[in-house]
Amino acid sequence: MIEDTLENNSPHRAVLLNKKQVAEKVGVHPGTIARLSRQGRFPPPVRLGPTMHHGVRWVKSEVDAWLADKIRERDRLSNMKGAAK
Repeated sequence: MIEDTLENNSPHRAVLLNKKQVAEKVGVHPGTIARLSRQGRFPPPVRLGPTMHHGVRWVKSEVDAWLADKIRERDRLSNMKGAAK
C-alpha cells in the first residue's frame, strides 16, 4: 500500500496493482489493459516516475468500481432483453 492524500488533504491508503495483477483481475491480456487505458475506457494508471519505464500502477478501488459498472451494465442489458420477450 502507498500513503496518499485526497484533494481535501485527508490521508488514505491506496492499494496499487501492476498491469499483470490488473489483467488477471479483469481477465484480459495485459496489453488490453494498456490499450483500454489509452482509449479512456479504463481507469488511468498512476505513474510512479517521470517516464513509463519507472512503472505504472492502477488504484485497486478504481479497477473494482470499473468492474462493478461492467456488471451493472450487463445486468441492465440482460433485464432489457428479458422485458422485450
